[in-house]
Amino acid sequence: LYDGSVKPGRFVIMHEDVTARRLAEEKLNEATLLNKGIVDNAKEGIVVYGLDLHILLFNPFMEKLTGMQAKQVLGKHPLEVFSFLKEAGVIGRLEKVLRGETPPPLEFPFLVRKTGKQGWASDVSYPLRDAAGKITGIVGIVRDITARREIEEKYRALVEGTDTGYLI
Repeated sequence: LYDGSVKPGRFVIMHEDVTARRLAEEKLNEATLLNKGIVDNAKEGIVVYGLDLHILLFNPFMEKLTGMQAKQVLGKHPLEVFSFLKEAGVIGRLEKVLRGETPPPLEFPFLVRKTGKQGWASDVSYPLRDAAGKITGIVGIVRDITARREIEEKYRALVEGTDTGYLI
C-alpha cells in the first residue's frame, strides 16, 4: 500500500489454504490414471463415440483387432475407416443408442480393407450420460468372437455331413 510517496508504506500479505484443492486434484489424477489403466488393459475393445458418431476413444485391444492405430481413427466417423459397419448394422444401432435405446448385442463379420484384418465381432453399445442423465455419446464394447464362430462352423459342418440325427 502506498501512502502517497514513492516508497511503499505498508504491505498486505494474503494466504490461501489450497490443501483441499490440491487433494481433490490428486484424487482426480489418480482416478484418471486408474480409468486409463482399465481401458488400456481391457481384453475387449472399447470405443467411445461422440454425439456426431466421431470416434473419441479407441483402446489398444481395438488397435490389435483392426490393425489400425488409434491416431488413424480418432476424430473420424466410423464409416470413414470401417466401411463394413453400415452393412453389418452397427451404424443403425449406434443411431438407436443416441436416441436412448439399448439394442441387443450384435454379431457381425468384419474385414478391415486397409489392414486385411478379418473375423467376427460382437458389439454391445450403450449411451454415455453426464451427471444430469443427458446422453453425451456412446460406449461400444467389442469382442473378438472369431474363434468361437470357427468352432461353430466346424461343428455345423460335422453335423450336417453325417447321416445320424442329433438332438441339441
